[in-house]
Amino acid sequence: MGRSTVHYADSETNNILKRLHNKLRPAGTPVQRVEYIIELLLLRIFEVKLTQDPDFAQLRAAFRGENENLLFSSLLTLANDKILPALNASFFPFYATILNHARKVWQGNPSTKVQDQLVLIEEVFSNSNFSNNVTSGNMAEIIGLVAELDKDRLLKINCNMVLFRRRGWPRNTGHKGIDAFFKLLLIWFHNVSSCL
Repeated sequence: MGRSTVHYADSETNNILKRLHNKLRPAGTPVQRVEYIIELLLLRIFEVKLTQDPDFAQLRAAFRGENENLLFSSLLTLANDKILPALNASFFPFYATILNHARKVWQGNPSTKVQDQLVLIEEVFSNSNFSNNVTSGNMAEIIGLVAELDKDRLLKINCNMVLFRRRGWPRNTGHKGIDAFFKLLLIWFHNVSSCL
């Protein structure tokens, strides 16, 4: 059975996502590779929104002091062999409880947009754990590829991505399901303003 190809106007983003998928090939099943990509994308998207979107301004206080190294860009400063332990031991546990951290610094009620983003992040990261099959030698390259994604495109992404979790994560599905889900991921990334 041949693989189908999806083409987009933004070939740079398409190429980065494909390269990420290929870099993560030794890391586990196709489901795990897609999950890893989504988790890294969420970390990057969140940092871009935190630093540039005024709606997220109050959350910046949660990333001061001991938490200042828990933003995606800090992964770029780590050695290959330190990235995986940092994700599993520090990043994922922090983001799995992001709502608690937000409550400590937020005055009043956050907008629906911010709440949706935080709920999504907490839901995704509550069960995250990068497999040890992700080779440390590739981690800096993987983080570097995610860092190459266009900030303007990332800023436009809204919480329609919540639908990924609410429609069901593609766990324990066959390769057809994974292939379809990966295409859905690409489509989502390229159609950031419309509901899926």
